Amino acid sequence: MASGNTHDLITISQAVGAGMATGSPVIVAGCLSGLVLSPDLDLPRCNARRRWRNVGLGWLWSPYARAIPHRSFWSHAPIVGTAGRLLYLGAMLSPLIVATISGLSMSFDPLISGSVAGLALLFFAGLAVADTGHWVADHLA
Repeated sequence: MASGNTHDLITISQAVGAGMATGSPVIVAGCLSGLVLSPDLDLPRCNARRRWRNVGLGWLWSPYARAIPHRSFWSHAPIVGTAGRLLYLGAMLSPLIVATISGLSMSFDPLISGSVAGLALLFFAGLAVADTGHWVADHLA
């Protein structure tokens, strides 16, 4: 199994490669988000959890770590683990998101909504690239 520092270096390298290959800053951002949305969030002590603790949000991932066994299909499988962590984060933050949206008086333009969906898909693709590199490193080490 690769160390956390090795995973971080792989993620950064993949972000550089993705940027060079696609020219998309959103894909690069998604890939770099792997530094805080790592498949290893199912571990109590990992680089990503330390980063969340540094901003006072380490507790956010404790239920996830208790529910998901380390290196399980649900945390580490490319695409599935990526989607699972994003859904978990969304569920944990949904009260804040709902409160923020309900406090704003704005109408949603369908064209903007389509653009947001496209950006979200590119971001997801970047994070999935990072997760795939993590998975490969775990299986080659």
